[in-house]
Amino acid sequence: MAWAITGVVLASLGYLGWRLTARSAYESAEYTVAESDGDCEIREYPDLMLASTSMQFESEGGDGSFMRLFGFISGRNEKVFGDN
Repeated sequence: MAWAITGVVLASLGYLGWRLTARSAYESAEYTVAESDGDCEIREYPDLMLASTSMQFESEGGDGSFMRLFGFISGRNEKVFGDN
């Protein structure tokens, strides 16, 4: 019986720890809250640079759209845009 209670307590602590830290692992843009009403917020973000690419709806990303974006993010675009 003690093992079962210990297991439940450890599982609960592990779950709570994961819930508290899971979102902190993701990068997000800085913002300020302009207005707040309960669970709803109006946020102001600074100017951001976005990248997009066209894609066809295929399973598994077979159209190459992911690799085009990855190439841009990893700096492969410098040869194209660096000469301007």
